[in-house]
Amino acid sequence: MHKPPPKHRLALIYLVLILVTLGTFWPVLRCDFVRYDDDKYVTENPYIKGGLSLESAAGAFTKPHYHMWHPLTTLSYIADYEL
Repeated sequence: MHKPPPKHRLALIYLVLILVTLGTFWPVLRCDFVRYDDDKYVTENPYIKGGLSLESAAGAFTKPHYHMWHPLTTLSYIADYEL
């Protein structure tokens, strides 16, 4: 029968995995908001800036913004803005 590895060995494996993950993703903390077209879709969108309301939800489903119609994405952005 296979014997499980000692607990200190498992702890060392977990520690190495945590350190590798932190080392890999740490530079992300210095990244800014992506500015390709997010200002037009997110920060300048009147439905998002209006917050969660019946009017903004209806506008997300009935009116395109910046030549694009993506109601579920807009509703997600509205929820993020509210939070």
